[in-house]
Amino acid sequence: MSDKITNLTTDTFKAAVSSSATPLLVDFWAPWCGPCKSIAPVLDELAAEFDGKISIAKVNIDENPKIGATFQVQSVPAVFAIDKGQIVDQFIGALPEASVQEFVDRLLPTPSEADNLAAIGDEQSLRKALELDPAHAGAIAQLAELLVNRGEPTEALALLERIGLRDRADEYPDRLSGGQQQRVAIVRSLAMRPALLLLDE
Repeated sequence: MSDKITNLTTDTFKAAVSSSATPLLVDFWAPWCGPCKSIAPVLDELAAEFDGKISIAKVNIDENPKIGATFQVQSVPAVFAIDKGQIVDQFIGALPEASVQEFVDRLLPTPSEADNLAAIGDEQSLRKALELDPAHAGAIAQLAELLVNRGEPTEALALLERIGLRDRADEYPDRLSGGQQQRVAIVRSLAMRPALLLLDE
Protein backbone atom coordinates (compact mmCIF):
# COMPACT_ATOMS: atom_id res chain seq x y z
CA MET A 1 0.00 0.00 0.00
CA SER A 2 1.22 3.49 -0.84
CA ASP A 3 2.57 5.55 2.06
CA LYS A 4 0.24 8.32 0.83
CA ILE A 5 -2.82 6.25 1.78
CA THR A 6 -3.99 6.29 5.39
CA ASN A 7 -5.57 3.41 7.28
CA LEU A 8 -8.49 4.72 9.33
CA THR A 9 -10.18 3.16 12.33
CA THR A 10 -13.30 3.90 14.34
CA ASP A 11 -11.17 6.06 16.62
CA THR A 12 -9.48 8.10 13.86
CA PHE A 13 -12.17 8.32 11.18
CA LYS A 14 -14.10 11.38 12.37
CA ALA A 15 -10.99 13.50 12.91
CA ALA A 16 -9.56 12.51 9.52
CA VAL A 17 -12.73 13.52 7.70
CA SER A 18 -13.14 16.82 9.53
CA SER A 19 -9.49 17.85 9.15
CA SER A 20 -9.03 16.93 5.48
CA ALA A 21 -8.17 20.03 3.44
CA THR A 22 -8.85 18.17 0.19
CA PRO A 23 -11.58 15.81 -1.05
CA LEU A 24 -11.18 12.48 0.74
CA LEU A 25 -11.69 9.08 -0.92
CA VAL A 26 -12.51 6.35 1.57
CA ASP A 27 -12.06 2.79 0.34
CA PHE A 28 -14.03 0.27 2.39
CA TRP A 29 -12.38 -3.13 1.94
CA ALA A 30 -11.85 -6.54 3.54
CA PRO A 31 -8.88 -8.94 3.50
CA TRP A 32 -10.99 -11.73 1.97
CA CYS A 33 -12.26 -9.52 -0.89
CA GLY A 34 -10.72 -10.33 -4.28
CA PRO A 35 -11.99 -7.20 -6.10
CA CYS A 36 -10.58 -5.09 -3.25
CA LYS A 37 -7.12 -6.42 -4.08
CA SER A 38 -7.55 -5.59 -7.77
CA ILE A 39 -8.52 -1.96 -7.14
CA ALA A 40 -5.80 -1.35 -4.56
CA PRO A 41 -2.98 -0.67 -7.11
CA VAL A 42 -5.23 1.81 -8.93
CA LEU A 43 -5.80 3.75 -5.73
CA ASP A 44 -2.06 3.64 -4.98
CA GLU A 45 -1.31 5.26 -8.35
CA LEU A 46 -3.98 7.91 -7.87
CA ALA A 47 -2.68 8.73 -4.39
CA ALA A 48 0.73 9.51 -5.89
CA GLU A 49 -0.59 11.30 -8.98
CA PHE A 50 -3.00 13.56 -7.08
CA ASP A 51 -0.94 14.08 -3.93
CA GLY A 52 -1.99 17.42 -2.46
CA LYS A 53 -5.22 17.51 -4.47
CA ILE A 54 -7.08 14.57 -2.97
CA SER A 55 -6.53 12.29 0.01
CA ILE A 56 -7.17 8.56 0.04
CA ALA A 57 -7.89 6.42 3.08
CA LYS A 58 -8.84 2.79 3.66
CA VAL A 59 -11.19 1.26 6.21
CA ASN A 60 -11.12 -2.46 6.96
CA ILE A 61 -14.81 -3.25 7.53
CA ASP A 62 -14.03 -6.46 9.44
CA GLU A 63 -12.07 -4.47 12.02
CA ASN A 64 -14.27 -1.38 11.93
CA PRO A 65 -17.86 -2.58 11.41
CA LYS A 66 -19.35 0.54 13.02
CA ILE A 67 -18.04 2.79 10.23
CA GLY A 68 -19.28 0.38 7.58
CA ALA A 69 -22.71 0.32 9.18
CA THR A 70 -22.83 4.12 9.31
CA PHE A 71 -22.15 4.27 5.56
CA GLN A 72 -24.53 1.34 4.96
CA VAL A 73 -21.80 -0.63 3.20
CA GLN A 74 -23.28 -3.91 2.03
CA SER A 75 -20.56 -5.03 -0.37
CA VAL A 76 -16.92 -4.19 -0.95
CA PRO A 77 -14.99 -2.53 -2.32
CA ALA A 78 -17.11 0.54 -1.71
CA VAL A 79 -15.46 3.90 -2.35
CA PHE A 80 -16.99 7.10 -0.99
CA ALA A 81 -15.89 10.62 -1.88
CA ILE A 82 -16.22 13.06 1.02
CA ASP A 83 -15.74 16.80 0.61
CA LYS A 84 -16.16 19.30 3.44
CA GLY A 85 -17.63 16.55 5.59
CA GLN A 86 -20.32 15.55 3.08
CA ILE A 87 -20.58 12.46 0.85
CA VAL A 88 -20.50 13.81 -2.70
CA ASP A 89 -20.08 10.64 -4.77
CA GLN A 90 -19.51 6.91 -4.48
CA PHE A 91 -19.06 3.69 -6.41
CA ILE A 92 -19.30 -0.01 -5.60
CA GLY A 93 -17.07 -2.74 -7.01
CA ALA A 94 -13.71 -2.83 -8.77
CA LEU A 95 -14.24 -0.39 -11.63
CA PRO A 96 -11.77 -0.22 -14.53
CA GLU A 97 -8.88 2.17 -13.99
CA ALA A 98 -10.26 4.69 -16.52
CA SER A 99 -13.58 4.81 -14.67
CA VAL A 100 -11.87 5.38 -11.32
CA GLN A 101 -9.82 8.16 -12.94
CA GLU A 102 -13.02 9.81 -14.17
CA PHE A 103 -14.47 9.50 -10.67
CA VAL A 104 -11.49 11.35 -9.23
CA ASP A 105 -11.50 13.98 -11.99
CA ARG A 106 -15.04 14.94 -11.02
CA LEU A 107 -13.83 15.77 -7.51
CA LEU A 108 -11.09 18.15 -8.59
CA PRO A 109 -11.79 21.87 -8.82
CA THR A 110 -11.84 23.41 -12.30
CA PRO A 111 -8.35 24.83 -12.96
CA SER A 112 -8.13 28.62 -12.89
CA GLU A 113 -6.47 30.64 -15.62
CA ALA A 114 -3.45 30.97 -13.32
CA ASP A 115 -3.38 27.16 -12.91
CA ASN A 116 -3.40 26.71 -16.69
CA LEU A 117 -0.60 29.22 -17.17
CA ALA A 118 1.47 27.59 -14.44
CA ALA A 119 1.01 24.23 -16.17
CA ILE A 120 2.64 25.66 -19.33
CA GLY A 121 5.72 26.35 -17.26
CA ASP A 122 7.72 28.90 -19.29
CA GLU A 123 8.81 32.16 -17.67
CA GLN A 124 6.31 34.37 -19.49
CA SER A 125 3.41 32.12 -18.53
CA LEU A 126 4.57 31.85 -14.92
CA ARG A 127 4.86 35.62 -14.55
CA LYS A 128 1.42 36.05 -16.09
CA ALA A 129 0.04 33.49 -13.63
CA LEU A 130 1.50 35.51 -10.76
CA GLU A 131 -0.08 38.68 -12.10
CA LEU A 132 -3.44 36.94 -11.83
CA ASP A 133 -2.67 35.22 -8.51
CA PRO A 134 0.41 36.67 -6.73
CA ALA A 135 0.41 33.84 -4.18
CA HIS A 136 0.02 30.94 -6.65
CA ALA A 137 2.25 28.39 -4.94
CA GLY A 138 2.88 26.22 -8.00
CA ALA A 139 3.90 29.16 -10.20
CA ILE A 140 6.14 30.53 -7.45
CA ALA A 141 7.90 27.19 -7.02
CA GLN A 142 8.55 26.84 -10.74
CA LEU A 143 9.63 30.43 -11.34
CA ALA A 144 11.91 30.42 -8.31
CA GLU A 145 13.62 27.30 -9.66
CA LEU A 146 14.04 28.93 -13.07
CA LEU A 147 15.57 32.05 -11.50
CA VAL A 148 18.01 30.11 -9.34
CA ASN A 149 19.15 28.09 -12.35
CA ARG A 150 19.73 31.39 -14.17
CA GLY A 151 21.78 32.82 -11.30
CA GLU A 152 19.15 35.18 -9.86
CA PRO A 153 18.69 33.91 -6.28
CA THR A 154 17.56 37.25 -4.82
CA GLU A 155 14.32 37.35 -6.81
CA ALA A 156 13.82 33.62 -6.18
CA LEU A 157 13.95 34.19 -2.40
CA ALA A 158 11.60 37.15 -2.70
CA LEU A 159 9.09 34.90 -4.49
CA LEU A 160 9.34 32.23 -1.80
CA GLU A 161 8.74 34.93 0.81
CA ARG A 162 5.29 35.53 -0.72
CA ILE A 163 4.13 32.16 0.55
CA GLY A 164 6.25 32.19 3.71
CA LEU A 165 8.80 29.65 2.46
CA ARG A 166 12.00 31.67 2.47
CA ASP A 167 13.13 30.39 5.87
CA ARG A 168 10.76 27.63 7.02
CA ALA A 169 12.17 24.24 6.14
CA ASP A 170 9.30 21.90 6.87
CA GLU A 171 6.02 23.84 6.62
CA TYR A 172 4.21 24.09 3.30
CA PRO A 173 0.80 25.36 2.15
CA ASP A 174 -1.73 22.59 1.52
CA ARG A 175 -1.89 23.66 -2.13
CA LEU A 176 1.73 22.58 -2.71
CA SER A 177 1.99 18.98 -3.87
CA GLY A 178 4.70 16.67 -2.62
CA GLY A 179 6.73 17.22 -5.80
CA GLN A 180 6.41 20.98 -5.49
CA GLN A 181 7.49 20.83 -1.84
CA GLN A 182 10.64 18.98 -2.88
CA ARG A 183 11.28 21.56 -5.62
CA VAL A 184 10.90 24.44 -3.15
CA ALA A 185 13.31 22.80 -0.69
CA ILE A 186 15.97 22.45 -3.40
CA VAL A 187 15.42 25.96 -4.74
CA ARG A 188 15.58 27.50 -1.27
CA SER A 189 18.83 25.67 -0.54
CA LEU A 190 20.44 26.84 -3.79
CA ALA A 191 19.12 30.38 -3.48
CA MET A 192 20.49 30.75 0.06
CA ARG A 193 23.92 29.47 -0.92
CA PRO A 194 25.41 32.85 -1.99
CA ALA A 195 24.44 34.39 1.36
CA LEU A 196 25.98 31.47 3.25
CA LEU A 197 29.20 31.83 1.28
CA LEU A 198 29.41 35.49 2.25
CA LEU A 199 29.03 34.55 5.91
CA ASP A 200 31.98 32.17 5.56
CA GLU A 201 34.31 34.84 4.24
